[in-house]
Amino acid sequence: MKVTLFIAAILSLSACHKSASEAEKRNDFLMEVVTRKCERILSCCDQGYALMGTTYDTVAECQMYEAMMMDVQFPPDKTGFDQAGADAYSEWLDANLADCGEDVSGYFYTNDLRMLRYAVPYHGVAGSTCQYYWECDPDLTCYDNRCAYQSGLGGVCDISIDCELGLECVWSTCGLLQTAGDDCINDRCYGDFLYCDTVSSLCVEQKHHGEACSEDAECQSRECTPEGTCNEDSTFEYHYCYDPQ
Repeated sequence: MKVTLFIAAILSLSACHKSASEAEKRNDFLMEVVTRKCERILSCCDQGYALMGTTYDTVAECQMYEAMMMDVQFPPDKTGFDQAGADAYSEWLDANLADCGEDVSGYFYTNDLRMLRYAVPYHGVAGSTCQYYWECDPDLTCYDNRCAYQSGLGGVCDISIDCELGLECVWSTCGLLQTAGDDCINDRCYGDFLYCDTVSSLCVEQKHHGEACSEDAECQSRECTPEGTCNEDSTFEYHYCYDPQ
């Protein structure tokens, strides 16, 4: 009931700014995203955990909170709806909602947000004022409080979203993601599931559950136990699960 009333309120806010058909498609799509994530969170956790310390133990509670968070980030009076972007996001979600050991990040995380911005786009053109990058057109970023084109290889950046897709912000410069065997950059590696081996100064693949370790950075779970082995690889639990103990 709460979720139904919430959607009704969203639609009434949207009516002044876009057609009812577009508003309905937008909100149906966002609620489908929220529902799928909430069902997964509650199936993988004893209790779900949300930003700002909120917990929930039913899908309905999760839907209500996550829908409100979604609406704050993508206001119905400032965002539109793109069916092709929604279809692409749904395909991405299908591929990434694999199991409880695979993390589908919250709406503030880069890969998820990159995809979602194309489905529910703002229309902040280059040069318009912004506070956050999602307030700009999906192909733009927010740099110095202005919507700006993303930088290519070698361009300036503050965070990776300032760079074109496939590039990473490394020491304020857009560069290619590193792979295993590359030299470390100031004792760090910028790539998926890598860490810097301080002995060889090379990027090495992170270790899995049960493998020997001496530091948290060596493990995909980011946790090396006191026994010297990597803890279970569950970034999902790190982001979403709450331990009542």
